[in-house]
Amino acid sequence: MAEIPNRTLQRGLDMLELLGKHAEGLALCELAQALRLPRSTAFNLAQTLTRLGYATQREDTGKYRLGLKMFEIGAGAMHQVDVMELIRGCMAEIHHKINETMHLGVRAEQDTLYIDKLDSTQSIRMTSYVGSRAPLYCTALGKAILSTMDDDEVRRLYADVPMTALTPHSITSLDRLLEQLFSAGLTGTLLAGPPHSGKTTLLRQMAARLGGGWQGQYRRVAVVDERGELAGCGGETVDILTGYPKGAAIELAIRSLSPQLLVCDELAAGEAEAVEAAALAGVPLLATVHGGSLQELGRKRWLLPLFRQEVFQQTALL
Repeated sequence: MAEIPNRTLQRGLDMLELLGKHAEGLALCELAQALRLPRSTAFNLAQTLTRLGYATQREDTGKYRLGLKMFEIGAGAMHQVDVMELIRGCMAEIHHKINETMHLGVRAEQDTLYIDKLDSTQSIRMTSYVGSRAPLYCTALGKAILSTMDDDEVRRLYADVPMTALTPHSITSLDRLLEQLFSAGLTGTLLAGPPHSGKTTLLRQMAARLGGGWQGQYRRVAVVDERGELAGCGGETVDILTGYPKGAAIELAIRSLSPQLLVCDELAAGEAEAVEAAALAGVPLLATVHGGSLQELGRKRWLLPLFRQEVFQQTALL
């Protein structure tokens, strides 16, 4: 990985990204701990950002939050971004690597509505086209959309709608569909996305369902929640480890909780060894990581050995 020439700038940007995930603000000690910086360095960075208007400091709590200048910059960037062009660029990047048909779709009632498509150059292709629809329960893209919904939402969606078999392998049972939507959660899965992409929310929902039991099946889930951001994912068989460094919490969970699944938000290089140990112990990991593209993930050298060892059988870009 190429060296970033200005470490101070990098640290300042890291601090802004961290503040962007905490609307309530963070105290100086929390900033220093999360960024692994000396308290004096964190203080100098925070004060510089505050003087320049990129951050503010609350008088009552002393906590730092993003300043209005960040809103101005973000608003300016939005005026320059064509969202469809941005999404198509991500699709093209993946398409170039795997040469498979790629779809972009949105939910339209009980269907997936295709709004963009990149065809494979292989001899066998899909017959879908932009503007066409397919039932959510019959396609991989549709099931991905359904997996972001609560069980009750899915049940309401199909309360009065029959699930008709379109192929010999189509699922026509609502209970079977719900079971399949989250069976993948018991394999190593990495959710990658930039800040504010919704990966923590998705992780919280998946952990809650996997540990909450459906079809009478309960799974022992250990949630590593260093900063208390996964609140609400508790279930009858969910253990939440809060306040521990992630690496130490992963090791503690393996030794003492016998989980069937480990859940961890925002993996970093410091947790790679503990993640590898969990995989060697036969415990799959459902985790998130910062990364808006395949290239960005590839620049995280600590991730590459984990991919080679198949710690993560599947990776989703959000």
